[in-house]
Amino acid sequence: MVKELQSVNFREVVIAKSEKQRESLLMRQGPTNSADLSPVAPGRKGVFVSDLHVFRGRSKGESLPGELQGAYPESNLLVLGDDIFDFKWSSMGEAGTLLAAEKWLASLLDQWRGDVVFLAGNHDCSLKFFGVLSQFALHCERFTWHRHHLHLGDAVFLRGDVLDAGHDVSKLDSYRNKFDRKSSQSILSRRAYSAIVAMRIHRMAPKMRHRELKTCQKLLGLLPQLVKMPHKIRRVFFGHTHVAVAGRELNGVTFYNPGAAVHHIAFKPIEFDVNEP
Repeated sequence: MVKELQSVNFREVVIAKSEKQRESLLMRQGPTNSADLSPVAPGRKGVFVSDLHVFRGRSKGESLPGELQGAYPESNLLVLGDDIFDFKWSSMGEAGTLLAAEKWLASLLDQWRGDVVFLAGNHDCSLKFFGVLSQFALHCERFTWHRHHLHLGDAVFLRGDVLDAGHDVSKLDSYRNKFDRKSSQSILSRRAYSAIVAMRIHRMAPKMRHRELKTCQKLLGLLPQLVKMPHKIRRVFFGHTHVAVAGRELNGVTFYNPGAAVHHIAFKPIEFDVNEP
C-alpha cells in the first residue's frame, strides 16, 4: 500500500551539478520511452485522463483522486496521459510543487485500487519530478511511468505534444527539455491568465490550432514511429490539445481526447476496454 511509502528521497537528483549528471542518475532506474503492455489480459476496463494541470490556477484536477474510483467502479487501470501537473504555472515554486505532486500521487494510489500508468507531458517535464516518479515505481508495484507513450493491445496512448515537436517522436525529449529549463510564471502572468480564463478567451486558441481532422491525420501518420505493427492499432488516446475528441474514426482507427480539466473547457475521462491486438 502507498500508505507505507516513505517520503520520496530525490535529493541525489536535486543536488546533481549538471543536467547530464541528473539524467544519468535517473536512467539507472528510469523508464523506457514507451511501454508495451500488450500481455495485459483482454477484458480489463480502464480510464484515460489527461491535461489536469494540477497546481495551475483554475484547474479542476486537484480533487480527482477522491472521485475516480467512485465514478468508475468497474475499472482497474488508470492511464494518466500528460500534463497531469503544471510546474510552469504553479505558484508554489519548484520544491513546493514537487512535494505537492508527491502527495497528490500518494493520495491517488491510496484511493484507486487498480494499476496506474503515468505518461510524462511537457508541463510536468522535470528531471527532478522524474526522480519522484521513479521512486514511486520502485516502492509501489501498481505504478509505472514512461516518457512518451503506452501500447496496450490494439490501442496506443500518447502525448499530443509530438505535434509541436516537428511531428517527430525522436525530437520529443529535446522539445520537452526546454520546459524543464523554464522558470515558473510570474505573479503578473498568473493574474493575466486568470483574467483570460474568466473571460473564456483561452478556449479559442486550442480549437483554432488543433482542428480535429487535421490533428487525427497527423497522429495517424506517426503510428509507424511508435509501434512495430501500426496496422494492428485500432484506437489512439491522446492529450495536450485541450480539445475533446469523442471517437473520431479515420482509416479504421478511432481517436479519443478527454479535453482539459481547466475551467470552461470540456473535460470527461474516457473509459476503455483492453482488447486483443
